[in-house]
Amino acid sequence: MSAACDSLSDLVRAMYRDHAGRVAVVDEYGAALSYGELENRARRAVTWLTGHGLSPGDRVVLLMQNRSEFVELEHAFALGGFVRVGLGPRLHEIEVRTIIEDARPSCLVVDKFWADQASYEFFRSLSVPVVFVGFGSSDPLPHNGADACRFEAVISAAPATDAELPVIAPTDLCYLIYTSGSTGKPKGVVHTQSSILANIRNTRWALGDIGGSDCAVHTAPLAHMSGTIAMAVATAGGANSLLAKFDPDRVLDMVERHGATILPVVPTQLNTLVEHLSERPRDVRGLKRVAYAGSAITADRLAAARSFFDGTLIQLYGLSEAPMPVTALAAEDHIDHLNPAGLARFAAAGRAAPGVRVKIVDPDGVTLPCGERGQILVDSPTNCAGYWRNEQATNELFEAGGWIRTGDVGILDDDGYLFIVDRQKDMIVSGGFNVYPREVENALSTMEGIAQVAVVSAPDAKWGEAVVAVIVPRPGAVFTLEQVQDHARNRLAGYKIPRRLDIREELPTGSTGKVLKRVLAEEFWSGAARRVGGG
Repeated sequence: MSAACDSLSDLVRAMYRDHAGRVAVVDEYGAALSYGELENRARRAVTWLTGHGLSPGDRVVLLMQNRSEFVELEHAFALGGFVRVGLGPRLHEIEVRTIIEDARPSCLVVDKFWADQASYEFFRSLSVPVVFVGFGSSDPLPHNGADACRFEAVISAAPATDAELPVIAPTDLCYLIYTSGSTGKPKGVVHTQSSILANIRNTRWALGDIGGSDCAVHTAPLAHMSGTIAMAVATAGGANSLLAKFDPDRVLDMVERHGATILPVVPTQLNTLVEHLSERPRDVRGLKRVAYAGSAITADRLAAARSFFDGTLIQLYGLSEAPMPVTALAAEDHIDHLNPAGLARFAAAGRAAPGVRVKIVDPDGVTLPCGERGQILVDSPTNCAGYWRNEQATNELFEAGGWIRTGDVGILDDDGYLFIVDRQKDMIVSGGFNVYPREVENALSTMEGIAQVAVVSAPDAKWGEAVVAVIVPRPGAVFTLEQVQDHARNRLAGYKIPRRLDIREELPTGSTGKVLKRVLAEEFWSGAARRVGGG
């Protein structure tokens, strides 16, 4: 990736120039596009969008699964200066409507997977053009208005013009990334050309050189920041990108058959892959980088992952507002080395990426010394510009000097390694003591027979908040509250021991695989006169 790139348009045009004959994207729907073909289709999409009145800066909603058309449109937006609003296909139409009302897009692109689940009334209520993806020429469209059309018809009819593309400035908007909504109404995180380019550069720094001989398997939703950047990094280097829905056997088959070298995952996916490899060994020696990010991973699960992916694991830490990598834990840092505080190196989130500053502050904003626990603040070229049409939330996000309040609690050690302790908003106050759920989860996860565990709070007349362990057992395992408490008692202070136990068949998760703790917590707090904390 050239340092001379000032916009995503510069970046994708460099891809086309340098890698025209290489395979760029292969998906599960039969598409296989070279970089040259990707350029042709992206330019046709630009022609259609501009012909329908869109100008640089206009928003377009993409609501689809991982498929080649997503990448084609991503490139079209880069060339035309349009702002991408990527939404996960698991969102309900009510959630989508809320986001559309906020984003005010000029066009909506929807695939068959989501369209088949939406109501006719949803499409009828839209006042913008709708482009349907994945519908054959004989498939009836869910909406037959004058502004509805099939994507393939758009590409076939629009010329791949060589007309001069708009000049796009580094400060121009390119992405609206809507938060999951687990903490309330979704907010649109605004990213500029410069912040996303910085994000791509730093991710390439973390993963190392990626070139035309590499092959990446992408299962994270392209609508989410982790999926977006993983795809951008792979294509920037001329790699072949394989798009798929996550299925452990399917992913491992792709790794073996295609000789995949890059595998970005979230920890829940990594855990599942390890379980399948334990039952049925596969040849994954071709993998050079297994990058994991998006949520916490316990020490025992990471140790198991190292046994299969030793020397390839790379952890990236970040958030939608300050995208990964804020910090990166390199493959060589996945070791058992203990720092003076007794924290294992592999339990860290890594060290700051180039140009990124990280500090830990107390509730008054005072910077804390190494080893002290507090909120993580980030100053980075990847920082967002704020929240779309939400001045109050933007002001609450930024500290003086442009530092972003992450809402995460962490510790910096003397060597500059960042350790994530918990989410600040997840903190439980029980009997006047602060309890960080992740610490309790880490302790309980060492119990034999536990598949998943989440710790939240519930109202308690005596303690204000009680610690609740929500457990998904492995097949055949049985747990009692007393067993859980006995296990925790040997590892935690008394006030951190769960006072309640809830057994589930599964935990609620969002589209990226993160456990939705607030959904769990609300079950316990529903009807309470006052929400003290937790979740």
